[in-house]
Amino acid sequence: MWIYIIIAVPLLFVVGTVYTALKEQKRLEKGELKRVLEKRALEKHSLLTKYEGKSAVKKQWDDDEW
Repeated sequence: MWIYIIIAVPLLFVVGTVYTALKEQKRLEKGELKRVLEKRALEKHSLLTKYEGKSAVKKQWDDDEW
């Protein structure tokens, strides 16, 4: 009888932890994460339109001088 309890308690703990984590992930995907991703997309779009046509990498060497 004790062997069943010794095996069941950690197993139930792991199952409960995984279940809670999955519920929390689903809640975040529907709520706060969605808002954060939308905000990030808007910021990226505004930066892309602000610097359209400009290079993000500065030229350090000019090979034409040689």
